[in-house]
Amino acid sequence: SMPPLFPAQWSKFLPKMSDDSGAAVSRAWQDAEHILPLDDMIRREVWEGAIPVRLVLAADDISTYDHPLPFYLQIPRMSYFPLFLVQARAYFQKYAAPLSGADR
Repeated sequence: SMPPLFPAQWSKFLPKMSDDSGAAVSRAWQDAEHILPLDDMIRREVWEGAIPVRLVLAADDISTYDHPLPFYLQIPRMSYFPLFLVQARAYFQKYAAPLSGADR
């Protein structure tokens, strides 16, 4: 047999229902049990997800006649964004004037 949906001490907080409606609620919870793992899957997908990023070199920064195509990245959601800018800088470097001063 299934354990009760709510501990007995919680019954005072639940709305009063007829026996038929209580059984209907119990059946609805049992029918929905297969959906609960989906909730965990969605949480995991969000946590492990990635963010698509499109970087474009500003027109004022282009120092060649050729215009670069946008640079696309798929960055893990739980990462440090500036670490991925090294790749973009290397990609755009041949289209932009050299940085003056310290290497940033």
